[in-house]
This record gives sequence, structure tokens and C-alpha cells, in this order.
Amino acid sequence: MSSWRGPFNVAEIAEGISSGGNVAIPFVKQSRALLADELKRYWHQGATSQDVVDSALMLLLKPRLVALDDLLLRCRSAAMALMDAHIDTPMVGRTLMQQALPITFGVKVAHWAIGLEQARRRLSAVELPVQFGGAVGVHSGWDNLGLEWMDALAERLGLAVPVLPWHTDRYPIHALGTAFDAVAGAAEKIALDVSLLTQTEVGEVAEPAAPGMGSPPPCPISVTRYAAR
Repeated sequence: MSSWRGPFNVAEIAEGISSGGNVAIPFVKQSRALLADELKRYWHQGATSQDVVDSALMLLLKPRLVALDDLLLRCRSAAMALMDAHIDTPMVGRTLMQQALPITFGVKVAHWAIGLEQARRRLSAVELPVQFGGAVGVHSGWDNLGLEWMDALAERLGLAVPVLPWHTDRYPIHALGTAFDAVAGAAEKIALDVSLLTQTEVGEVAEPAAPGMGSPPPCPISVTRYAAR
């Protein structure tokens, strides 16, 4: 796709956002003015502002999801290496924060790795669909070609093809939100375990010093209490 940028008035677009509620309205107005008169009626044909905003959001999310997938893979690999290193390292098992039967540190880290991978798979299964339906979701102005145009637009943008326009059905956003929540839950599990095990009174694991980090800073984690036993 072209990277051409027209001579847009950013201040006017900002003002239009505050009055219209989204960036599409002032953007469409300015961009239409840049076209030849014979082309102006085709600009934004069959689309509504919500189509532009939703499709733009999906495009912005694509590289972010790729980067997050890479980060989760790296964290999972680090957890698996730590698991292998401490597969036989004994530690206290706990139930309701009270000491119970012994486990190994490798088992605890295995749960971290599984959580990260489950969250990664859930996120990778989320589709980013194009949105194109017009003000009432029936591709007004395209006669019987609306669905074909929507499919072609999805292919051009590299987005998934929805069954129907979804501007009033926010399931794609809900699916993203729940997948992000799963990732946050997997990360929170690790953070909470580490914070509990590094307590002064417990001292079962430690985070070695690193430049620019707090004291003690994060990663890599080492077992301090049971490794020598």
C-alpha cells in the first residue's frame, strides 16, 4: 500500500475529533477535498466512521500481537530452561500460604511455563477482522457487491474476513480483551510467586543485581535456600 501522506491540517483534525467523537470524520472530510471532483463521490462510499476506526484499530493491533507473541515465547523458553535446571531442587509446598508437603522448584516453574503458553495460544487464535458495513451494516451504495467488497478490503489490508459487519457486535473486541486478560493473568502468577518467595522472611529465591534496576532487580531468578541441600 502507498505511504503517501496528504497535506492534512492536524490542528483541524484534532478539533474535529473533539466535536465529532472520532478521527474518521475530519480525516474523511480533508482527504475528500484533496481528490479530483470526479472521484470525490467514491471516497468513503458505503462506509461509515465506525468502519474506519475499527479497521484502523485492527491494523494497529497486528504488529503489537506479533511482538507480544515473541515476548511470550521468550518468557516461556526462559521458564523451561529454569524448570530443567531445578527439576530436582526441593522446596516447601504450600496450601493457603501454610507449609505442606515438599515439591520441587522445577514443578513450580513448570506451571509458569504452561500458563504463558496457554495464554500465547489463546491470543494467537484471536482474529483481527476488517470492519466494513456502512452506517446500518448493509454496505449502502454497493448494491449486491457489499460482501465481495468487504472480502476484497480484508485481503488488501491483511485482516480476517468477518461473516457480517460487526460495528454493533463487539465480540472481536471482547475476544481481544479476554485474551489480553489471560496474558496478564499468566504474568501476574509469576510476579506474585516471585514476590512471595523473595520475601526477607522466606528467601527461597533471589533476583540478582543488574544496572538500572531496583534492588533486587528482576530476572534471572536463582534458588537460594534449597539448592545446596
